[in-house]
Amino acid sequence: MKISDKLREAVEASPLKKREIAERAGITQVALSKYISGVVQPKQENLTKIAKALGMDVSAFWTEESEMAQMMEELREWKERAKQAEDQLEKLKKVIPLISEANSILSKII
Repeated sequence: MKISDKLREAVEASPLKKREIAERAGITQVALSKYISGVVQPKQENLTKIAKALGMDVSAFWTEESEMAQMMEELREWKERAKQAEDQLEKLKKVIPLISEANSILSKII
């Protein structure tokens, strides 16, 4: 998720109006709107001021918790699939010699 998206969510979740947030952060309402729309990337200093105005930690804008959690879940799924594939491969290694032996016997009979 982009910083602008996170910023938009935080502003929408706040009981404060955009004007109040901008005033508390010491920025213009126009600048805040540009940050929210993604037209302009806020400087770290301004992002910190906005976070403080919203009563939140600035790291919330940088942390990709949901994406990281999703990636970890996908990694667990891939590991499980790899384990299942290894198990199937081990079974096939046991069956292939039996098939080969059966083919050898059948070729003598036919």
